[in-house]
Order: sequence, then C-alpha cells, then structure tokens
Amino acid sequence: MKVAELITMVGNIMPNDIDENDFVRWVNVIEDTIYQKFIKDMPKPTLKTLQTISSDELSLLQYGYRWVTIYEYYIYGQISLSYQEFGKANNYFMLYNSMIDEFVQQYFPILDNTIRTDRLKNYR
Repeated sequence: MKVAELITMVGNIMPNDIDENDFVRWVNVIEDTIYQKFIKDMPKPTLKTLQTISSDELSLLQYGYRWVTIYEYYIYGQISLSYQEFGKANNYFMLYNSMIDEFVQQYFPILDNTIRTDRLKNYR
C-alpha cells in the first residue's frame, strides 16, 4: 500500500482537513520509532516525502497487510488530538499500542517488549 492510498483511506473513514504534510510526518514517525526500537537488524526505511507519496510503500506491510492498522490507529489518534477529542484519541492510541504489542510478539518474541512490560507493571 502506498502512502497516498493510506491518506485516502483514512480520509474516507475519518473526514478531516489535516494537511497531507502532517500525514507524511506521522508515517515517518511510526516507521522510525518501530525500526529504531524493534527492527534493529534491518536498515531504516527512507523518509517519505509529500512529492513521493504516490510511489512510497508503507514499510511495515512487508510483514503483512494486517499491520496497516498500526498506521491507521496512530493517525486516527493524531487527528483526534488535532480536534481536541481527547477520549477518542486515547482509545485510538490504546489500539495502536495493542497492535504494536502484537506485532512485536509475532515477529520479535525474543525481544524484551518494554511497552508491554511497563503496561503490565501498571496493572499490578
């Protein structure tokens, strides 16, 4: 899936007037964070730009299409924050964190998942 397709999909599900530059920045933040924290043995993907969104692929989808929800939930959360819908944003970020946990457990089970560990400490 291309970045432009993600932007269109998100816009159809959650209409907004957010600038496309913000979407590109959010995609770059997601990929940089995940590659820096979890996918350390692979080179980081090149940064996406507004000029190349119609040709830039979402890097996490090499692991499977189901991980598009990582991008979606994060972007829905950011849009909700932009409109000061904090409860909605919180729900989307919880879904995002849940998908990150699932992604890490499926592909990198030997890594110490600090997000999950920290969250479990809060429940005890």
